Formats: sequence, C-alpha cells, structure tokens
Amino acid sequence: MKEGPEVCARASPSGSTRVGDNFVFDFDAVHDNAGLQGRATPSLPADLDLYLQRRNDDGTWSEFASGTNGGTPDGETIGTNSLTPGHYRLEVHNWAGPAGNPVAIKLTFLN
Repeated sequence: MKEGPEVCARASPSGSTRVGDNFVFDFDAVHDNAGLQGRATPSLPADLDLYLQRRNDDGTWSEFASGTNGGTPDGETIGTNSLTPGHYRLEVHNWAGPAGNPVAIKLTFLN
C-alpha cells in the first residue's frame, strides 16, 4: 500500500480544479504487482474525478485508466488489473467542491 500526502485544489485549464500536484509513482517488473486500486477522499464534500496516466517513451503522457467518476461527494475510486512497468501519475480533478479542499490519496498494489 502506498499513501500519498494530502493535496489541495488549484485551478486547471480544463474548467475543473486540479487538486495539487500529480501523484507520481514508478511500477517496475521486479515486484509481482499486476493491479492497482485507489481512493481519493476530500476533506469537505466534492465531486472528484481520477485519471491514471502512463508516461510514453517520448515524455508525453497517455491515459491508462480513469476512475469511477460518478459524482459522489465523498470521494472516488480507481482500479486496473493491467499495470505494466513504467512511470505513472494520478491526476485528481475537483469538479464541484471548495477551493483549497485537501484530498487524501490511497493506492493499493495487488498481485
């Protein structure tokens, strides 16, 4: 299990509020982790959306998985069973919550 720090919301060019910096991690072939389950929980009610991206060889990012993104005000979940070795980032977007609202991130890696 890997837990990220609480991060705070800030403006995003997409019209939502991007929450803090991206949560970045590496997934290597040494460990027998094929899956990931995660949860982002806001301190105050907010409609969060989660996006997991993988860095391409040229340094750009591609969407790898997205969260449930269902509009519940108490947090969102994300999961995938197909992680491949690489460099990843989790983006959290706040669509309907107060600015500066801290969000706790918890990721669990599964084999």
